Amino acid sequence: MFTFVQSQEGHGLHNGCKGALALGALLWLTLSLSGCSTSRKEYVVDYTRGNDLTAQGSRERPCQTEVHCQTLAERDGMRSYWMVYQ
Repeated sequence: MFTFVQSQEGHGLHNGCKGALALGALLWLTLSLSGCSTSRKEYVVDYTRGNDLTAQGSRERPCQTEVHCQTLAERDGMRSYWMVYQ
């Protein structure tokens, strides 16, 4: 006949590890979601033609500053434009 005895210390340590893992996963998820919501992409769109004309390079590499968006618009000959934030 065999008897198995489990100590409470081992049980508490196991629960502590599971709790730390769950807390880490929750923290990672929170940081991931907040990172996605704070980063924005800006596309330069021709004001007169709407979404039909977008500055070249704006879709592939969205501009991160107003100056960069203005540079793209001027380079592609857009006199009036808007920036689309996503």
